[in-house]
Amino acid sequence: MVKAPENKSLEFVRLIGTLYYQRHDNRDLLRKKYAFFADTLRARLLIDLEDHARRSENITTIARQTGLEKAAVQAVVDQIERMMENQTKIADADLRRAIDRLDEISSKL
Repeated sequence: MVKAPENKSLEFVRLIGTLYYQRHDNRDLLRKKYAFFADTLRARLLIDLEDHARRSENITTIARQTGLEKAAVQAVVDQIERMMENQTKIADADLRRAIDRLDEISSKL
């Protein structure tokens, strides 16, 4: 009988989580989460959040696809980009709120 290969994904996620917890680099973690969010949008909606010339159109597309208000989506994207650019340290609570907001948008795609 052939044994099925072990799924190491959960172990990998725990390891990465532990490393980030030890380093406590919330800004870098937010950058990675935002990059994952942008990749998800690129794959599912064929839009690029880095394309600032089409930013308004892209935000409108996200709002339409998720059923969220355009102003709410714009506020999330703008706030997170400001946090990544301007804040040297991001508090745990602010990181949690930012990730929750990204997850809320992603879950409605």
